[in-house]
Amino acid sequence: MTPRKWTIPITKPLTDSPHHKNANILLNYMQNYHEEISKGANSKLPVLSQVKPNQIFNSLPKSAPQKPMPFEEILHSFDQKILPGITHWQSPNFFAYFCANFSYPALMGDMLASMMNVIGFSWICSPACSELEQKTLDWLAGILDLPQFYMGNGVIQGTASESTLVALIAAREKIKKKHEELITSVGGTSSVSIKSVDASKLCVYASDQSHSSVTKACMILDIPNIRLIKSHPDTFEMDVHHLKRTIREDLENGLVPTMCVATCGTTSSLAVDNLQEIGPVCEKHCIWLHIDAAFLGSACICPEFRGKYLTGIEYSNSFNFNPHKWLLTNFDCSTMWIRDADKNDMIDSLSITPEYLRNKHTDQKEVNDYRDWQVPLGRKMRSLKLYFVMCAYGVEGLQDYIRSHCKLASEFCKWIRQDERFEVWPKPKSSLVCFYLKGHPNEVLKQLMDRLNASGKLFLTHTVLNERMVLRMSINSAFLTQENTLKEAWEIIQQETTQLLKTTSENK
Repeated sequence: MTPRKWTIPITKPLTDSPHHKNANILLNYMQNYHEEISKGANSKLPVLSQVKPNQIFNSLPKSAPQKPMPFEEILHSFDQKILPGITHWQSPNFFAYFCANFSYPALMGDMLASMMNVIGFSWICSPACSELEQKTLDWLAGILDLPQFYMGNGVIQGTASESTLVALIAAREKIKKKHEELITSVGGTSSVSIKSVDASKLCVYASDQSHSSVTKACMILDIPNIRLIKSHPDTFEMDVHHLKRTIREDLENGLVPTMCVATCGTTSSLAVDNLQEIGPVCEKHCIWLHIDAAFLGSACICPEFRGKYLTGIEYSNSFNFNPHKWLLTNFDCSTMWIRDADKNDMIDSLSITPEYLRNKHTDQKEVNDYRDWQVPLGRKMRSLKLYFVMCAYGVEGLQDYIRSHCKLASEFCKWIRQDERFEVWPKPKSSLVCFYLKGHPNEVLKQLMDRLNASGKLFLTHTVLNERMVLRMSINSAFLTQENTLKEAWEIIQQETTQLLKTTSENK
């Protein structure tokens, strides 16, 4: 076998630089930290930080140190003064929100990116920064079996909120370019010219279960007409009949339907909007369809989920999901694709090229300058950690990872159903399980949640659906690999429930 050639040697002995010594100390600390939080309920670190407001702030010196501090002293101050204020998102007993995924391949890719510290706003800044991003997103688009019009048109944003904002900026630009056209309402009874349209006439549609970032994007762009469409009371997916009525009313009132956000996996309950029904409505009225699959998109690398949740994606103009939520990629990494025919709308709305950024490759439009695909100018080489993850695990390894959490969630549902005090609701999708205490008001369930979180043994959050409070168990931690760890968490929930109901009964 021919020896590999290295540009930078990997076998060269380390120097006696204190940075090398400190790096080894830090690596040992990191490994020990992960070993500690992996103990779950038995860890000495509470999952949810138990500090009081301003406790960390007041424990730190009033002013910065005048003299350099030894590294071990800096690390010790972190351990003693800062670590107590950390909620441990990598704990296997972190079930709140959606976990921030982690893997060592992602960490190592991120370390390399930080080592080089390139600011890849233009191709010329570091060609590999732009081209690796394009390639990894093409890989991912292939795994997801996205429509061909998304190939070559992917970008990594920081969060799904940024993706929604960029999509809305592009949708607004597309409307402006159609200023000569007429939007005719259903039945042809009235029409509105877009020639003089302003932001106050634009309308954005999303389910009442959609993420708050949709409303925030409208606030940022000064679009007042955000229509939160009713969701079905059982499935919590968008009511398409209500969507049609709302669009018709807006057209009759001289307004301009601009964008619809369909959610593939809502934050509250993982409800999935019906793309096959929403898509034709958007197509008929020339409405930009953005799909927010922030969490559930990761599951769609598995064919059994992709066919179930992404059917109808061919109607979309943009699509987004977060590998940092459930695909072993450290925060931040939010992948977004723009339909090829709409890419210029995005670029035209975000592109500013002062003289100091001009170069021949940009001027000749030979390359992707990702500064024109996002709100800020500067950007980190986020693609490197995604590249490391995809290479280290392979498609099959990532699929196995997703399926393992879904299997654990299925087991968790079985345990809940065996306890007559609880009800699983609504019907689970993938790895999020919602449940509540039967026959008790919301306040009792809130007390249970507060007791659980105060114990430090686990952390979970809640939502409210049809005025009913439910607890959310998001089972997708990278460190949650054993059924017995989840079983311990369930036993803690049962024990706290027994104690709470006993106390409640005694106080009546």
